[in-house]
Amino acid sequence: MWAGLASIASAPLRPLGTTAGAAAAANAAPSSSSAAPATVPLSSLWTSTTKNAAVLVYAVRRPGCLLCRDNAASIWARRDEFAALGVSLAAVVHQALPAEVAAFQPTYWGGPLYLDADKAVYKALGDGTIRTAGLAGLLNVGVWRRIMAAKSRLNDGGNTVGDSSVLGGVLVIVPPGAGGGGGKEPRLAYVDIERTFGEFKGVEAYIEAAKKAVGGN
Repeated sequence: MWAGLASIASAPLRPLGTTAGAAAAANAAPSSSSAAPATVPLSSLWTSTTKNAAVLVYAVRRPGCLLCRDNAASIWARRDEFAALGVSLAAVVHQALPAEVAAFQPTYWGGPLYLDADKAVYKALGDGTIRTAGLAGLLNVGVWRRIMAAKSRLNDGGNTVGDSSVLGGVLVIVPPGAGGGGGKEPRLAYVDIERTFGEFKGVEAYIEAAKKAVGGN
């Protein structure tokens, strides 16, 4: 049985891109070097020096995926609303794909981005199990409707580079003692599991979840 967020808190994340590097450097322990650390623990996302009330973490299935780009862009576009709630934003990918990351950030995601090579965040989405889907999911008519809608919004067709089998999702994590709760462990306040390709509840649901997580209405 999955032991919860505390069991994956030390999982290493490698900062990708300039915004992730800056955030990692700010959240890491002080050192004599100004360079961002090679890796940071997953726990740094919810124990940052800015003392945020919560963090929304987007686990990206594949950065070249049009539907993933669309979901990322919709979240990042509302960053000021999340910031007003004290909720920081971060995203992770599970493959080292430099060209795809460069295309993804900052065009679709302007915030911190990390490589989660151990797939710790993806395990959190499945209560300790990595959730996967085969290409048969593309037979779902809803997937193609979402693709067409995303393509019209982004004027982008995406690509097929990388592993699309590991499903992603969105988590809202509350640090120990924050959000009106007690305890010494981080709390997983909200989970949106990508059940089929690009099937997300959407940013409005994430904002409502963030409000509840930090003790708002």
